[in-house]
Amino acid sequence: TTFTRKAAGEILDRVLLVLAEAANPHSDAGLQKLRDQVGIATLPRSVCLQLLDRLLRNIHRLRVCTLDSLFTQLAKSFPFELGLPPAWRLTDEIEESWLRERAVDSVIATLDQSEMSAVLSMLGKGEVRRSVARELLQVVDAAYASQRQCEQDVWTRLRAPKQPEPPKLIEAAGMMRQAQPRQKRHRTKLQRLAEQLEANDFAALTDDTLIANIALARRAGGEVLYYRAPFPEGLEEPFDVLYAAVRSSVLALLQAQNEATGTVLAAYDHHIGVLKNSVRAMGFDDVAVRLARVFATVDPRTLGDRMDGAIDHVLLDEFQDTSPAQWQVLRPLVARVTEEDQDAGRDADHWHVERSFFCVGDTKQAIYGWRG
Repeated sequence: TTFTRKAAGEILDRVLLVLAEAANPHSDAGLQKLRDQVGIATLPRSVCLQLLDRLLRNIHRLRVCTLDSLFTQLAKSFPFELGLPPAWRLTDEIEESWLRERAVDSVIATLDQSEMSAVLSMLGKGEVRRSVARELLQVVDAAYASQRQCEQDVWTRLRAPKQPEPPKLIEAAGMMRQAQPRQKRHRTKLQRLAEQLEANDFAALTDDTLIANIALARRAGGEVLYYRAPFPEGLEEPFDVLYAAVRSSVLALLQAQNEATGTVLAAYDHHIGVLKNSVRAMGFDDVAVRLARVFATVDPRTLGDRMDGAIDHVLLDEFQDTSPAQWQVLRPLVARVTEEDQDAGRDADHWHVERSFFCVGDTKQAIYGWRG
């Protein structure tokens, strides 16, 4: 497998041409080239001709293709297990975009106004955006692919710590007001922090440099610096209260955003599934995800029966761009050809079968790092 149809075609052409040149009685150079390539100095031309004849007669069993093409073949072999609609087909990019927008419209139509307002508020961390559809499409584009490989409860695992009690906040604010630092900017900063603590206005402090310095000091056990100068002693406890309050506020917003994202994606997954089943269409990602779920428990030995031919050699090109879902599908194929069981090396007629796994990848050339 490789990543483009052109590359797959070139690989197949090269295999056929090398064998044909070696089998050609008028091409001594072609035979010598193949001998050198496979490391068999006495390889007869007659064997090359037999191999070429056998290969051409079974060309439908030689799978040199893109991952998408391989997964389509696999999906057609497991239609019932995958829950695919009858006579299903693959979508293109334009239809996929159209179906996505229709599914988002269905999500909007099914949520009542109060639910939608609450979800949008959480998605925007308290800010309600103008375009509902655009906001939901952004969520789908950013997170749906990852969501499909997880359990639904991933969106509820983040738990914000409890806010410090109001008396603690008031006490911390009072200590800041009473402090007498030498520098004017330190006094001004402490007065402002005291006001924000008393008003529970933590949002403005999220990106404050002082908060970052408090966090750094807590980890390193050093002094809290502001404009490279330390505060007077006695402010460690109020600074801890301040940091805890801001941390709780930030994580509470992220918790709400996560839960809203999970709600939207669960609704979207239902509607896009119903819509695609109704038009009998699947995207490449749909096929990969469904195959990954089934292949997590499939017996690799059954694949040969379903695909009209066992896979004895697996060669993967551009392996660094194989996604986790794609690898879940490929893994049983690889497991079969690399297993150490003694019986695995023989076919039904007890002839010894050579098997191999070969993959090429370069992390420096990865273009899909963002998808894991």
